[in-house]
Amino acid sequence: MVDLLQSIQDPGIGEILIQVMSIVKDKDYPANYKNSKELENELIFKKYNQSLTPTWKGKKAIVRSDKIGIMSVHYAIAKYPGIKTLLANSTLAVLRHLRSTKHRINGSAWHLTPNENGTLPIFRDVPLPPTFSKTLREAIIKRVQFVYETIPVNCSTIPSQLADMINHPDPCSKPWPNF
Repeated sequence: MVDLLQSIQDPGIGEILIQVMSIVKDKDYPANYKNSKELENELIFKKYNQSLTPTWKGKKAIVRSDKIGIMSVHYAIAKYPGIKTLLANSTLAVLRHLRSTKHRINGSAWHLTPNENGTLPIFRDVPLPPTFSKTLREAIIKRVQFVYETIPVNCSTIPSQLADMINHPDPCSKPWPNF
């Protein structure tokens, strides 16, 4: 995706339309963080990989807002004069779109609904590339551990003058919140 965006030299391009690859998300997330092992099992890019082939139905747009007059949900419906749209085929870029099969306003059986020809969707397993998956996994685990597993400050070590200077609630006056 970055390579595609950096390759565009035409200043007249104000919108790039990208195909989506719908991915079945058929489970709920845990209510609370428990530990890194459970987090590892719940990483969405590892857990959900059953997907349809890329399609223009539900396409997504990347826009240069200074070139767009009116946006719809997924694409520009009015561009300034001379501004063009680039259609990125699936060899250049595809967006992975997690689509829940639960709790949907427009019905939860989208993945079981036949298409206009009467055939059921064909799903295939499409995981992220291993190197990217490993890098993403490490970054997520590191960030979540930083947020949830950092030991709270020892209040007795904070000079009272310093505590009085911060514009935040005093972390020593009440217990830390449970997440």
